[in-house]
Amino acid sequence: MPKSDDLESLGIGERTSTWQQERVKYEDEKQEKEEMKKRKKERKKERRKRRKKKKKQDEKEGGGVKRRRGRFQREDEDIERKMQREEEEEEEEEEEEEKKETVKGRIR
Repeated sequence: MPKSDDLESLGIGERTSTWQQERVKYEDEKQEKEEMKKRKKERKKERRKRRKKKKKQDEKEGGGVKRRRGRFQREDEDIERKMQREEEEEEEEEEEEEKKETVKGRIR
């Protein structure tokens, strides 16, 4: 809690000399800066933890493959979609062949 607020609430603020007021003001600013540094450090730690956690999860899901960003990521996604489409087409062709074979077996 800032010291200047305490002094003002007690009514001492008006009677203290200017150098004392400046000192209290300086201490308040110093304390605020330290608190800001602590909060900044905590946020940095949290971000680091989140990135680490996300990286572990990505490695589990992606088999340790590092995800690329930007244009390269889009290219990778395009390649994945193309491969998936080709696999689906192959599966459909196999299903059609199986259906034809079963129909031929029924006709005979």
